[in-house]
Amino acid sequence: MERREEERAELTALHDRLLEHFGPQGWWPGEGPWDVCAGAILTQNTRWANAERALENLAAAGLRTPERVLDVSNARLRNLVRPAGFFRTKSRALQGLAGWVVRAGGFDRLAALSHDVVRDGLLEVRGVGHETADCILLYALNCPVFVADAYARRILERTGIWRDWRRAQYLPLKRWAEGRLPKDVGFLKEMHALLVETGKAHCQPRPRCGSCPLLSGCRYADGDYWASRERPVTPRESGPSRKR
Repeated sequence: MERREEERAELTALHDRLLEHFGPQGWWPGEGPWDVCAGAILTQNTRWANAERALENLAAAGLRTPERVLDVSNARLRNLVRPAGFFRTKSRALQGLAGWVVRAGGFDRLAALSHDVVRDGLLEVRGVGHETADCILLYALNCPVFVADAYARRILERTGIWRDWRRAQYLPLKRWAEGRLPKDVGFLKEMHALLVETGKAHCQPRPRCGSCPLLSGCRYADGDYWASRERPVTPRESGPSRKR
C-alpha cells in the first residue's frame, strides 16, 4: 500500500510538471462524440494531420453523424478517408462503428451504461482495439479510463514510475494506472494529451532528453534505466493517440 501511495503521488507530480511546461492541451479536437469516434479510427497508424484531412473531407460531405456514415456507399467513404491511409480498412471500421452506435441507441444511451459494458461492445467492432476503445470512452463518453498507449508506456517505464517492465502490454499498465490515478475525467483527458505531447517532443524511441520537463529524476536520463533489465523493450507505436 505504501508503494501504491508513492506511485499515486509520482503520477500526480508528473501530470503537474507536464501541465506547467506544455499548458492545457484541449483535447480531443472535434465538435461532438462522433467526431471523436471517427478521429480515433482515422488516426490509427498515421499522423494526426492526415487524419484531420480525412475528417475535413467527411465534414465537407456532411458525414458528421453515424447515421450519415451508414447512408453513404463504402466506395464513396473510402475516397473521403483516403488521406488517412489504410482507407479500405478504415472505411469498413467507420461504418462498423457507426452501425454499432446506432444499434445501441446512440451516444446518450451508451453514456448511461457501465463503461466496462461499453468497452466490451466496442472491442467487438472490427478495427477497434484497446487503445481506440479507451480513447472513445474517455473523450466521446466521458468515462474515467486511462489510455495506456505507446507514449504512456515508454514515459512511465523510463521515468521509473511503472516498474513492471516485463509486462509492457496494454492492459497491465491500464489497470495499474487506473488503480492509482483520480477518477476525474478532466484529469485523465489532460494526462493522456500531455503524455502524447511529451512523447512526440522528447521521449521518442531515440529520446531528446536535454530539454524534457521530466529530465530531473528520470531513470533513463540518469543512466540506470537498464540496470535491472536484461534487454531493451521499446513499445510499439500505434493507435489514435498519435495526434497532431
